[in-house]
Amino acid sequence: MSDLLELNPDRLFQQHTVSEIEQVSRKLQNEIEKRREDLRTMVGERYRDLLKAADTINDMKTTSNTVVERIEGIIDLSGKVRENLRKGRDVSKEGDKSQRILIRNKYYGVVVQIHILTLLPEMIWTHLHNDEYFLAAQLFAFSRHISTDLQLNDNNSIVRHFPVATRQWTVLRPFLEIIRDHCFVTLGRESLPASVASKCLASLLLLESSNVDALLAVFIELRIKSFLNILAEDQEKPRKVRDRILSSLQLLEESCEVMFDCFVGRDGSDGLLLREIQDLVAKEPTVSLIKFDNPVVLRALPGIIAQFKPQVALAGVREESLIRMTNSWLEKLNLATKTALKSLIDLITSVKVIHDIKRQAMSPQKPNNWENICRKLFLPEGFAVYEFFYQKLLNERVKDIIESSWEGTLEAVQKDVEKLTQTPEKASKSIRKMVWTEESSDIPQSLQQAICQDQKTHKLLMKTRGYSPAIVEVCENLDRRLELLFNDLSNYVSSESEVDKRRRLPDDEITDTLREFLVECSTGRIMKFIAFLRSGRFPETQGNSIALAKLLQAIGELCPYLKCCLSKRKPNSDEDDLEKWLNVCKRLEEESLYFWSLWLTSFLKDTQQTQNTSIPNLNVILQEFPSWETVSLEEKNEQDVILKSSIRVPSQPSFSLQQKLFKLCRDLNQIAPHTIPRAIVNPRRGKLARENKTLSEKAQSLCQNFKSRVDPFDFEMSYDSLNANVKKSAHRVLHQLGCIIPNMDYLVAML
Repeated sequence: MSDLLELNPDRLFQQHTVSEIEQVSRKLQNEIEKRREDLRTMVGERYRDLLKAADTINDMKTTSNTVVERIEGIIDLSGKVRENLRKGRDVSKEGDKSQRILIRNKYYGVVVQIHILTLLPEMIWTHLHNDEYFLAAQLFAFSRHISTDLQLNDNNSIVRHFPVATRQWTVLRPFLEIIRDHCFVTLGRESLPASVASKCLASLLLLESSNVDALLAVFIELRIKSFLNILAEDQEKPRKVRDRILSSLQLLEESCEVMFDCFVGRDGSDGLLLREIQDLVAKEPTVSLIKFDNPVVLRALPGIIAQFKPQVALAGVREESLIRMTNSWLEKLNLATKTALKSLIDLITSVKVIHDIKRQAMSPQKPNNWENICRKLFLPEGFAVYEFFYQKLLNERVKDIIESSWEGTLEAVQKDVEKLTQTPEKASKSIRKMVWTEESSDIPQSLQQAICQDQKTHKLLMKTRGYSPAIVEVCENLDRRLELLFNDLSNYVSSESEVDKRRRLPDDEITDTLREFLVECSTGRIMKFIAFLRSGRFPETQGNSIALAKLLQAIGELCPYLKCCLSKRKPNSDEDDLEKWLNVCKRLEEESLYFWSLWLTSFLKDTQQTQNTSIPNLNVILQEFPSWETVSLEEKNEQDVILKSSIRVPSQPSFSLQQKLFKLCRDLNQIAPHTIPRAIVNPRRGKLARENKTLSEKAQSLCQNFKSRVDPFDFEMSYDSLNANVKKSAHRVLHQLGCIIPNMDYLVAML
């Protein structure tokens, strides 16, 4: 390339042959084409036609200048000829002169029209870059009219001398597709003002000479396509799901307003589309859009060109067509929302995001004439884009999120329960230590902590109820997850009555529907959790039974947000319906009693096995008795003589009995016996016979045997004291073993 640039044309012709010069010429031409192709690639494929048009314009400019120069030369020569003829000959006939003037005017008119054709491509491109599609369409229609006039009228003899006219129409013809494509792209924008849409629609109407009904169908198809494009994921410009949903909602609302403004019109006036056409008819001829350096040349144009205005049939959209198009639009949108929109909404994983979408969707105020828009467009009564297309899908997604959230919560709680039951024996033995160990955190450290409604924060209360930290932690994890779910759902449904005043549905219908679903879902998951506990996957040990029994008790007491999830509003009332909550609490209590009964059965079985040892004989019992107390008795006889005597009474039961009772109490104290439900204790206590006839007869026989061996006077004197001291000893043992004292009198008697 550097060699070609350094060539000297004079030396080239002096030093090389003709064939070598031709080779150099071909190389230069190839290099020019290569540079031109590189320039096109650099600029972009979309400007290839522009470059081609620019080249053609330059050629036409050169040709036009040559033509003008030759015409001027011809005019000069003609003037000289006329001057010579006038001097040497008679004046030509008047008819011949008129004929020459007519031919000259036609010639000038063709030249000016060709000049206009050379100016139009650049002007059309300028208007397209400025988004002035209606002006570009008018200029294209003008170019089409000029080309048709040059081809069909009696200018053929003159046009044959200007082949550039045909070439120039070849350059202008693609603008039909270019302008139409630009209009389609503009009508498919997310944000489309009615003024811009009306000009694009008027351009299509002008270019294709179609009717308004067909144009409405095109508009609807383009808006649906734009709606689907928003819902589809854009790899180049990714956006959040929330933004795409809100943008699609805004597009549909704007589309309704634009369709009304363009095709129907406000306040009884014509739509913007018809107004654009009317303004076009009322304006000056299209040639006025072209600016000439010398406006005098326009006089050479024939009247059919100089007075040209695009002709468009003025007719509004028919009512039956509008009804059909509106119904078709709603059906297609309904199908699109069930597929593309639902797929997008299914990507949302939080009720908080759905609440934000709903809040932003309902915050803008509808136009004041929205009811009129719906009526004129034959939309359903009370039509609203959000309620008609979005609300049901969003509510269904909320239900799915509730289910998935509950599934995740249930899975996490099941893992916590499995962890809880891995060391059941250690956990059960730590209950007694936990209950009777004093800690500084048992007492509230602040007033705020003291008045806190969350029972889990009151450590002393948890110890009183026998809930170990592991059980409290399981309940806390469950309640924390339910708190997030319930708060998100509450935020979503709490604003129904405030922002949905223009809804189609009753004020509380959607709120009650979601709350009922939450109640049903929560009930089902609690039943599933109970089935998990009773599935038999945990070893049936006493520790597991106690842990599961207390856990079921604690869930009903320590999970306030479970109560919220199982409560729904009563009809025509601000109070909550607690029927489901009470039923679940009753079921939890029943299942807790079931595990308590499992523990009691196992406990009694183990106790009987350890207690069924051989009972020592009476001699051993007497030998193992603890120290006896000596009681002095004084009583007057018939002669008022005070008789003194002393008797020995046992201060405590035998060591073997105390050992058995102590072991029994020790085993019970491991699980905090005061937390055992009455429903478990009472049936067992009822099975204990208050009067055992066999044992009573044996005791009476034994007492009679002892009585026969004692002097009647001594027996009568010592019986009351002996009986009182034995009862006192028994109550003392009850106190020592930690049993509850029935009343204050017994306590005084023991002391």
